[in-house]
Amino acid sequence: MVQRRASHDLPLHFGEPASPTRRRASPSRRALGWLVRACIGALALKGLVTPLSEEAEVAPIRNSKRYKQTLPQRRSAALAPRKDADHLVVVAGHAVTMAESLEGVEENDASWYLLGYQRGRDLPREFVKHARRGAELAAGRDDTLLVFSGGQTRRDAGPRSEAQSYWLLAEHFGWWGLGGVAARATTEEYARDSLENVLFAACRFQEVVGRYPKRVTVVSYDFKRRRFVELLGPALHLPLEFVGVAPGGRFDAQSAARGEAKAAEAFERDPFGGDGELAAKRTARNP
Repeated sequence: MVQRRASHDLPLHFGEPASPTRRRASPSRRALGWLVRACIGALALKGLVTPLSEEAEVAPIRNSKRYKQTLPQRRSAALAPRKDADHLVVVAGHAVTMAESLEGVEENDASWYLLGYQRGRDLPREFVKHARRGAELAAGRDDTLLVFSGGQTRRDAGPRSEAQSYWLLAEHFGWWGLGGVAARATTEEYARDSLENVLFAACRFQEVVGRYPKRVTVVSYDFKRRRFVELLGPALHLPLEFVGVAPGGRFDAQSAARGEAKAAEAFERDPFGGDGELAAKRTARNP
């Protein structure tokens, strides 16, 4: 009669002899094993943590994939102007951005909501120039608050404001790095014309700083100087300065000059635009 082996003596595979009984490892070998496992665990943990620490310490290359991925966390800063600030820089908006991506926003008409006569005139480049000029004027000036002004003026553009569009330009082009502008920039999203650009921006200044500005600088097309300096400033009793940006490219300067002369006449008759053509424009720009 064949005697069976005890179960613990059976080989692991058929035809394989049973292994001899394993000897218990010595304390020094066990300690070495734990040390090796601890080192492996530390290296694995470093692999998880290092990318996060590098993201915070090492600035990604501008326009690289990682730069764009971190952009939402890098764009702006908390609004924190000095409470003794007394200078308001107003950038008067003229159009609304429509594209999800702002790549090429300074060149593509399709990135903006434009009327038929505005297309093919290099207007996107002009809008970018105005926004940048405002950021430059506020750069390094702790006494200054920058306000992008302009409401939701186009029905077909949806709830997108001119002011927010210009704010996005500053984010896209990285102008927040110009002398701490990010902490001293905000928007005013209700203005429908030039008078409201100045008036509502001054009120926004009071909301943020706690008092009204002693100086106001307006950034707009250079051919609108008389409108702001000679008509709107005195009407609002504000010490208004003007920084004009000269249009270039295919901009129709002659047509713009004729339209500005007509608008100036209307503001001269009624600086507050309470009736007539100016009031009708405001209504049309309030969808």
